[in-house]
Amino acid sequence: MEFVCQHCPKKFKLRIALNKHIKKCQHCDYKLASKFNLKNHIKEIHLICPQCDYETYKSHNLKQHIELIHIKPETFKINHEKLKCQDCDYETLNKHHFKCHINEVHMKIKPFKCDKCNFKASQQHILKIHIREVHMKIKPFKCDKCDYEATRKITLN
Repeated sequence: MEFVCQHCPKKFKLRIALNKHIKKCQHCDYKLASKFNLKNHIKEIHLICPQCDYETYKSHNLKQHIELIHIKPETFKINHEKLKCQDCDYETLNKHHFKCHINEVHMKIKPFKCDKCNFKASQQHILKIHIREVHMKIKPFKCDKCDYEATRKITLN
């Protein structure tokens, strides 16, 4: 009898070898066949601020967000002025967010295209979230009171 991996073409003679081969995410029920893919999964899916719904695919962005928004917001506001959009009521303290707002909302620049549908995004991490939610249907967040599963932590509330 052979045991076939559901995540790759490998076959095993022993179930214990198959179980050792499969890697499980410690944050959700997602299973993969390689450590590299598991690291990518965690990097792309689980970089969500524990205090709000901010999501990013870069760990340094999450650290900066937590530092500036949740730990020392008053220091950040003293050292920097708010950037105000001339075309709408949007305001931010982050130059990158401001530039993204202008490009996406007012200039309609969306260079990141989904290869599975007509979706376009202004930022790569938005495209990654789209692919995860719409095409891969990955729902890593589970309600601890019922069977509800969600693609974003914020929707569990």
